[in-house]
Amino acid sequence: MGDSNTPINAAPAKGLISRVLGPAVQLWLKSQVESVEQLQVAINAGDRQLLSGTIPQVTLLAQQAVYQGLHLSDVDLTGSNIRVNLKQVIRGQALQLLEPIPVTGTIQLNEADLNQSLAAPLLADAIKLFLLDLLKSSAIGSDTDTESLNLQNLKMRLRPDVLTLRADLISQTGQATEIAIRSGLKLPQPDRLTLHQPQWIPHFKAKRGLPLKELDGYEFDLGDTELTTLTIAESQIICTGQLLVRPA
Repeated sequence: MGDSNTPINAAPAKGLISRVLGPAVQLWLKSQVESVEQLQVAINAGDRQLLSGTIPQVTLLAQQAVYQGLHLSDVDLTGSNIRVNLKQVIRGQALQLLEPIPVTGTIQLNEADLNQSLAAPLLADAIKLFLLDLLKSSAIGSDTDTESLNLQNLKMRLRPDVLTLRADLISQTGQATEIAIRSGLKLPQPDRLTLHQPQWIPHFKAKRGLPLKELDGYEFDLGDTELTTLTIAESQIICTGQLLVRPA
């Protein structure tokens, strides 16, 4: 963590419990991320509300945060009715969540952060499964051994309404084959993300390609995440929705 972290706020409460719980919440949040440049956290509650061990609302603002290998440019999240181990926290123990909490808000990833995130298993594994299906589709003839797929030089580009993905596929003999696709994204359901009119393109910057009809509607399961909107703009992706945070 850098020295630029902003101290936690407990508003409007200034009592003993708030002074103890505030730093405990901040430490817990820091333990959930690998790094963060700017962090602002506000607890909106008074001591009387906190005595039950429930935090009515916590608001989190962060910049350049890294969570499970994902690089997030800007984060604006709010969690409500958060149950914690208050008695243990007052005795100096670490804060723990007692129940899953839904967290709502907006997350923004710029193109540079997205490309840094490609090294994270959370994103890389989903892309590898997708590329396996791409290679097996009849739209692209390939002799690549999909069972021993080796991806290198993975890169993404963001333009309004479309995402372009390229990678070098390395065969067992060491031969590299570039593969690149361009596609829009849709949200048929809050926890499902699908490709929209994907195209195979001959190289990363190509303007035209061949339709991949077999992969139109290809689905990604978002798990505990439910998105309300997903916008691909120039060099950035903006997501709004809800994430379920589970106790460790």
